[in-house]
Amino acid sequence: MTASTGLATVARPTAGTIALDGFDVVKNPDPLRKTLGYLPQDFGVYPPARRAIAGNWLACAAGLAGAIFVPTTALACAAMSGTSRLFEIVYLILWYVGPMNATKGVDFTALNGMGMTAIGSVILAAVAFTARRSRLQNA
Repeated sequence: MTASTGLATVARPTAGTIALDGFDVVKNPDPLRKTLGYLPQDFGVYPPARRAIAGNWLACAAGLAGAIFVPTTALACAAMSGTSRLFEIVYLILWYVGPMNATKGVDFTALNGMGMTAIGSVILAAVAFTARRSRLQNA
């Protein structure tokens, strides 16, 4: 617990009391809540919503591209191999090289820019569609 969260009555102290202007914050928090405003640094807004509120549309597009990248990778791998094993290997390598090591152009989480994620998603969707269509025609 920090002093600010204790004073704002967000967290209760593990020991002792907190008094402010004659009010015991732990026993009677209502008078203080009427006069004190508290906004935490991270107030639970979903990151894409935070980006949209800030007007950072490029970051929103990067987040959307990153969200589409993993499913299109899974679809393409499954369409080519017929099992999930190829995706499991490819995803593990992509995760290690991209987000874990913050490699620009491979980081599909949109933390380090959009990179090739948007283009990669479109290409992977086309690969998945083509591979699935050829499998259906050969069956």
